[in-house]
Amino acid sequence: MPQLDRRRFLSSAAGSTALLVGAAGVARAEKERLEVSRLGKTPHTRSACNLEMWWRKLPFPQRIKNAASFGQEYVEAVVTSSKITTKAAEGLSAEIAAYSKKAYEDSVAAAKELTTCKSVSEFVEKQTEFGKISIEGFVAEATKLNEMYAAAAKEAFAPLNARFTAAAGIVKDYRV
Repeated sequence: MPQLDRRRFLSSAAGSTALLVGAAGVARAEKERLEVSRLGKTPHTRSACNLEMWWRKLPFPQRIKNAASFGQEYVEAVVTSSKITTKAAEGLSAEIAAYSKKAYEDSVAAAKELTTCKSVSEFVEKQTEFGKISIEGFVAEATKLNEMYAAAAKEAFAPLNARFTAAAGIVKDYRV
């Protein structure tokens, strides 16, 4: 079996496509083939796997298998990251709902207590105390939520960071 290289692979793929598409496809393929200046400048391939650069010591079919495997692992990392993010969002929502309920109940209790005041000075004193407790509670809750957000972000990006590290390792191993 002859060795399959990139050019043969692409020309056979282009030929198969042209046969399927017909004469219009052939004309378009010829037109696109002549536009050499556009090679490597397509808008959505900035981080595309470059088979000529990565795994260049391997035969071309093995390069395709490696690229497919790498892509599959990346998709799995995105799915894992999405699951972690969803779980974290549920936890954050539950925490925010619990705090909102507690803050509302505390406000109602403070309002009831303020209605029992006999003087303006007693009212101001209780209102000041409630304001102080409310602000301290809010700051504590904001700190807790900030820590939860940071932990969730770190956990959610861990699978993606692993894939980026793997990609950097591949590029480092095969650079010129």
